Amino acid sequence: MAQASLCVRCGAPLPPSNADSVACPFCGTTNVVRAHVPMAEVRQAVRDVLYEDRNWGGIPDAFQRPPGPAQPPYVSARRAPGVPPGAIVIITAAAVVLSLFVTAVLLIGGRPKRTTQPIQVPPPTVSPTLAKSQPIVETWGQLSAITVDEQGNVIASIGPKLVKADGRSLTQIWAVARPENSGRNLFTTKGDWISVATDNDISFFDAKTGVASGTFRFKNGGILEGSCAVGKSDVIVYVLGDGTMRFNANTAKKSTGADTCKLQEEFRCGPGQTCGWERWTKGDLDCRYVLRAGNDVYRVCEADDGTKQTLIVRFDAQGKSKWRAPAEVRNFMGVVDGVLIASTDGARNVSAFELDTGKPKWVNKLKYQSPVVADQTRIYYGYESTLVVANSAGQEIARLAPPSKLPKAQ
Repeated sequence: MAQASLCVRCGAPLPPSNADSVACPFCGTTNVVRAHVPMAEVRQAVRDVLYEDRNWGGIPDAFQRPPGPAQPPYVSARRAPGVPPGAIVIITAAAVVLSLFVTAVLLIGGRPKRTTQPIQVPPPTVSPTLAKSQPIVETWGQLSAITVDEQGNVIASIGPKLVKADGRSLTQIWAVARPENSGRNLFTTKGDWISVATDNDISFFDAKTGVASGTFRFKNGGILEGSCAVGKSDVIVYVLGDGTMRFNANTAKKSTGADTCKLQEEFRCGPGQTCGWERWTKGDLDCRYVLRAGNDVYRVCEADDGTKQTLIVRFDAQGKSKWRAPAEVRNFMGVVDGVLIASTDGARNVSAFELDTGKPKWVNKLKYQSPVVADQTRIYYGYESTLVVANSAGQEIARLAPPSKLPKAQ
């Protein structure tokens, strides 16, 4: 059994082990621990070597070594005066015994383990005992899609889960395993059901419990362009590669009907506002996306003046430009509580602009890409592997609690 010792990194006691190395149960450092050979075993091994008599001559083999070559006369003549011949024999025998002793120790198990303490390394800030007892805080993961339903609750696809939370406090209502993420995700909510459409399939869930009712896989798959609710329980999806398809949320099967709806694209805006792809040119502006809020129109444009600068341009009802603000808008633009909010810089920032002048008000840097959605007064986005809600001043109001602090998902 290995001798009890301490970890060379954190100083924690190591568990007993017969192995040559032991991993510290607190910091994980591998400690080399040689097995200790008791001195009684070492002494016995030396005796065995000294008493060995393989030729049965009655004299130990260690004292029957053949004499060396004859020395010249002048060697013995130089013996120091006063040293008797028997003393040389005794010294020689002692040297042989000492060399055999050292050899036996090395052959049996290496030099005995030192009893001194190992070099102590300053321990980490948190003691091993505390570090072991503290639970690991889980995180949700990256936010990939989000929407606000008719009751003001938030539906989010975050990490491996589909989550429904209260829109004001972000208190979880339910969380279930989501379908495999295969590209972009678009939510459609209507009454008692929720649909999650991707490039390759569409899945349906009960809005009250989160229980899945089924998944329909597209024949070809392609690029998801938009989805919308129609009637009481149908959803229309348009996918480049499969075309326009209609499904019943209760059966998760294709359905038919004459009524239709306006497809909601990935580009979103606030409630009561309309937005989406609309190619429009005027003067030196080449515009792609549009937001209509009240009597004003906001367009995402590219300057055709040799700079190719991306801009937000505000127009009045007569089409006259009121201001221009440099910004690279990605998937959201809407007016929230009197402030223009936009997802900018490759969907890695949330930016705010003054409605009257277009001057920047604030920017929240998200570090990673995140979809953005808003209601009349609140903005929702992903930050630090969870869901956050902020006001129009950019101040965080609440965030979705980590999974480890929530009730078990249904």
